[in-house]
Amino acid sequence: MKSLNRSKISKINESSNTEKELFARSVKSALNSSNATLINVSQSLCQGDRLIPRRDDERFDYGNYSITNRSKQKASNGESNGGSSEPTTPPNFLDENDENIVLKNYIRGKPEEKLEEAEKIWTFTGISVPQAPVGHMSRQRVVHSGILKPSSSMKKATRKRCYPASELRILDAPNLLDDYYSTPVHWGHNNQIAVALTYDIYSYEPTSGESHHVFSIAEGPDFISSVQYSNSAQYLSVGLSDGKIHIIDVETKTKVRTIRSQVGRIACQAWNHSNLSVGTRSGHVYHHDVRVSDHKISNYGAHTEEVCGLMWSPDKKYLVSSGGDCNIQVWDASTVYSSPESNQKTLVGHTGTVKALSFFQNSCYEDVLASGGGTNDGTIKLWNIDNGTVMKEVETHSPVNGIFGSDSYKELVSFHGNPSNNMNIWHSGNLKQLHSFEPYRERIISHAVSPSKEYVVTASADQTIKLWELFPDNCNNKKDFEFVSKPRQHNVHPTHRIR
Repeated sequence: MKSLNRSKISKINESSNTEKELFARSVKSALNSSNATLINVSQSLCQGDRLIPRRDDERFDYGNYSITNRSKQKASNGESNGGSSEPTTPPNFLDENDENIVLKNYIRGKPEEKLEEAEKIWTFTGISVPQAPVGHMSRQRVVHSGILKPSSSMKKATRKRCYPASELRILDAPNLLDDYYSTPVHWGHNNQIAVALTYDIYSYEPTSGESHHVFSIAEGPDFISSVQYSNSAQYLSVGLSDGKIHIIDVETKTKVRTIRSQVGRIACQAWNHSNLSVGTRSGHVYHHDVRVSDHKISNYGAHTEEVCGLMWSPDKKYLVSSGGDCNIQVWDASTVYSSPESNQKTLVGHTGTVKALSFFQNSCYEDVLASGGGTNDGTIKLWNIDNGTVMKEVETHSPVNGIFGSDSYKELVSFHGNPSNNMNIWHSGNLKQLHSFEPYRERIISHAVSPSKEYVVTASADQTIKLWELFPDNCNNKKDFEFVSKPRQHNVHPTHRIR
């Protein structure tokens, strides 16, 4: 019995070996007939070149049939008998195209008899991903954070406050007096800059770069100490060192009238419509109505020394004066002409001459006054006009000859004398220094601001006038900018000459 089983097993092995040999020969024949090269299967498997998926055992017969069928078909077409020119296809064999369709259908698990054009497999289709159920939240929430609004810190990080590295234009101003108590420049609402050069007045147009002679006085001991455009820029008032004030028609460049306050220098002026207020060397403030022949309205001895600072608040609610007695006087507009001695506040705190004055808006207070002390002081103080107290102050270590507050940028720019001779930018809230410009060769005497509050012009003791773009009006939310300086540029703007 055992011998019988062994003989059966040996016959089965022989038959299986025979089938394997036949299958291998058929594969070789098919590859040789298509001019292919037989690949060493064992080497391919060892190298890990391809992944052969598992197939059901009964499908090997179908594969053997297909390969054998192709080799027989090509042999019958004349390849084995010399290549007949008229190939014939046996009716029982499938052509090559149908065989490919059957094989593709077999891979996809479709019936072998269904000869349909097989679609592509393993291709990307435009099937949309199903939407997540309501209330579902992905664990990777950071990936979808783009729908959130950026925080304020992110906004600030992308915005930069750039300060100019150089002036827009430099003007030569020969015969410009080096006098701390003078006001030689003013920028009118007609966009013209009036410049006093000892005995002559010139107007400079920043847009065209042209300068024109306006007025002159005879050379002698007296000189021009201050200039000021009226609110409408129709008239230009010219204060002299002898106390005279000439009113000049800007359009015709002719003198309309001359008024006198007293014998003494007119260091500063302030217009309020047709009324002109002037500060004198005696410490008095005079008020004039330039429309009438009896022009003097009133005067008051506001200071014990020369008045060198005088200005109205932007809303014309207050008139403020300052001088060599280190004090600041504040008047209410309703009584400044009729009874200047009443409703007067005195701001005490500086230890040096006060020339620098500027109003600006504060987030907590409607009107804030910034002031700067001269020699022996060097501080910037922020005053609450309502109660007359100091809100904030900072030491600059240099005389403050001028100051201006920008409401849109929430910044202050200060103009200094010896030893720094430069301009500094401060935060108007906490008086933190934000930027410092390169020093001038000599001290800054005076400054003027454009009607748009974007540009600033400075007059310095080295007889030069410089035009700066400090607060450009081409950005939104300017107060949120990061403070970074522009790279310095050289020889960008030519030097002009007034005269």
